[in-house]
Amino acid sequence: MTAPKETVIAAHPTNYRKGRRKPIRLIVLHDGEVPENSSSAEGMGRWFAQYHGPGKASSTHKGVDTDSICTYLSDYDTAAAAPGANDDGLHLELSGYARQTAAQWDDAPSRLILANGALVVSRWCRKHKIPARWLSDAQLRDGTTKGLTTHRQVTRVLRNGVGHTDPGPAFPATKFLAMVKKTLYPVTYHTVKSGDTLSAIAQRYYGKASLYTVIADANRLRPPFLIIPGQKLLIPRR
Repeated sequence: MTAPKETVIAAHPTNYRKGRRKPIRLIVLHDGEVPENSSSAEGMGRWFAQYHGPGKASSTHKGVDTDSICTYLSDYDTAAAAPGANDDGLHLELSGYARQTAAQWDDAPSRLILANGALVVSRWCRKHKIPARWLSDAQLRDGTTKGLTTHRQVTRVLRNGVGHTDPGPAFPATKFLAMVKKTLYPVTYHTVKSGDTLSAIAQRYYGKASLYTVIADANRLRPPFLIIPGQKLLIPRR
């Protein structure tokens, strides 16, 4: 897959609030109700760059389409994106529609959009130390647990059902999270050196020597888990 181009279209000053009232803990996914093409991220940016009138602020931090990632706001400013999750949320618009079916979310344009969205989310997870996980309703409500959510869940849990309901029910949440993790935790290999043991390798990559069995299982090693210099071991993502 070709790396997406990265563009910037600044949101109008009336469409967001400078600074943060709370620490960042949420990554909130939206769909932009725009076509799945190569210009929608910039199109959403042009909308956020306009003055919409008193009480009509609208913005997110970034948007993605089939070939680009467009930034609208600094992570450290507050978007007007999803009431209830603005103060502590980072917001991402995916090109597409809430009405999309599972099959439509799996077509060629959607796969590109999801991949670009997963790249943004993985960067945010790493930068802001947010675990790559979907939050339960209770975790979203508690105000402290970090993770991923959607505008649909925010509306249902934090706004008593009043508000937007995107992405729609067919959004491939499990697939998207797997894409985030694949980007966040790339496949790693370790070339065995003299003196290496599985326990020492597990300690190096996982911080726990006791997880040597994860490496053993991935490489089909059996007791006594003999490894030799020059051997290439797959280190599974955790």
